[in-house]
Amino acid sequence: MMSNTSKITVFILAILFLNACVSPPTYPPKPKIEFVSITKSNVIPSDTFSIIFSFQDGDGDLGFENRDTAFCDLCEPIESPTSCYNNETFSVFLKDSRTNCLTTYNLPFVPPNGSTNAISGRITVVAGGGGLCCLPPSGFPCCDINSGCDIATDSIIYSIQIRDRLGNYSNEVQTIPVVVKCRN
Repeated sequence: MMSNTSKITVFILAILFLNACVSPPTYPPKPKIEFVSITKSNVIPSDTFSIIFSFQDGDGDLGFENRDTAFCDLCEPIESPTSCYNNETFSVFLKDSRTNCLTTYNLPFVPPNGSTNAISGRITVVAGGGGLCCLPPSGFPCCDINSGCDIATDSIIYSIQIRDRLGNYSNEVQTIPVVVKCRN
């Protein structure tokens, strides 16, 4: 019969052996994202809030070293040459469901890891901060609490996408509605 010490030693060696056999994660090279949460879903136009989403990327090529801020039009359709979708320095895109206008962000450069480049994690972007407005039924111009809106609240759903250095766009996910208070 084995002593308790021998059993514990065999158990520890078995765990170490199994850990050595665990392979790193494998994800497709095209980024994949999932909406996680939003920190504030009822806001006034001057509020800021965070949008949190998770990501996976098989080749880990997120973020750009060169982040020049060339001009792009935040409200141009994707197909337009001046659309921010075509600016290679932006890697996160939030699209306002009401207008299709973008808010863009830059991910930090992720250097290659070596034998495996698969990465995953969470990204938090800060939205709002005076950039929110209410759209009356007649459309533009925007209005807010101070300019006398015809509507009490407006609702925004953001679509989120990321792009890697090879130009692969992730799937597009949507947030829950953000309700903006338009008048007192």
